Amino acid sequence: MEQLFKYDIEGLAKELDVEIDEILVLFMNYISEMNDEIKSMKLYFANKDWNMLERIIHNIKGVSANLSINDVYQTAAAFDLQLKQGKTEDAGNEVSKLEETILSAKDEIIKFFTIKGYTL
Repeated sequence: MEQLFKYDIEGLAKELDVEIDEILVLFMNYISEMNDEIKSMKLYFANKDWNMLERIIHNIKGVSANLSINDVYQTAAAFDLQLKQGKTEDAGNEVSKLEETILSAKDEIIKFFTIKGYTL
């Protein structure tokens, strides 16, 4: 059977031994936190505050990894590595790419829960 969803939210729920409605709260918090992180990411980039930008990217990477949001994790991990290496010349493009990936993940998560009968 072809997988309908980009993320294996049901598999994560089984792994954590919780019901879908219980894991819904984790993903609602994720969406809210990522909305805040996007704002912070843009602010720190605009101010060229590379240290704080790196901290935000590191957090996005960790939270996404914990929920198996792999595309956001991988995009954040690549950007995090660039920042750790002091490579900031392409940071604007990386901020945009990460924002797009997060927004796409948000849409996918909402789609999953909507099809399952939940409202975010």
